[in-house]
Order: sequence, then structure tokens, then C-alpha cells
Amino acid sequence: TLEDHDFWLRMAAHYRFAYLDEPLAHYRVHDQMTTKTAAEEMRRGNILVQGRAMAMPAFDRLQPAQKVSVYTFYGAKLLALGEIEQARYSLMKAIRINPFTLKAYGFLLFTLFGKKGALQIAHLRRRVRR
Repeated sequence: TLEDHDFWLRMAAHYRFAYLDEPLAHYRVHDQMTTKTAAEEMRRGNILVQGRAMAMPAFDRLQPAQKVSVYTFYGAKLLALGEIEQARYSLMKAIRINPFTLKAYGFLLFTLFGKKGALQIAHLRRRVRR
């Protein structure tokens, strides 16, 4: 869940973790799961968590290419939620770091369609990915 993601993000700021290639949990998937029924709410929550991660001191230590990826991904997610101005801001940050970031320019182009157009493009993109 989103709360779990936020918890582990905050823990990672203070403690070290290691990867264990072994399943440690099992959960059942069903149609009434929050992740299936509250997609919009989950996407908005995900944006909040990612924003917190970007505000952490560890984010400043990322390599420029990593920051470009994060800003581009964040901008695309904001665009999919119809948050046009915030999306532009994030995408422009990516472009300022690396002016040859084609993906960021592509998403920035979509912001020209306004909120309604951006939401329609995001909906179409989700349908195609299924």
C-alpha cells in the first residue's frame, strides 16, 4: 500500500537495507483490493510520497542522470493526474539538467493540450498498456 511505501522510504533515510532473494510474504489478489478500486487516489498518494522522497537529503546526492529520470517520471505522473503546471515545472527541471532528455520534451509537449487533453492521453496510455 501507499502507507507501506511511505514507511519504507522514511526508514531508508535512517537505516541500511539488504536484498534477500526469497519470498517472505504472501497476499491474496481480489477485485475489491484498494489497489484495484481506488486507482486515482493511489496515484495521487504516490505523487505525495515521491515528492517527499525528492525533498530528502539523499535525493541531492543522486547523479544528474538519476535526477533527470526522477523529474521526468514525476512530471509524467503529474501530467497523468492533470496537474499541468506542476508537471511542466518537473519536466523543465529535467530538461535544465540535461537538455537532450527527449522523453521530458515529449511529456512537456503533452502539457500543451491542457488538463482535459492530458487526462485523455493518460487514459488512452493506460488502456494501451493493459
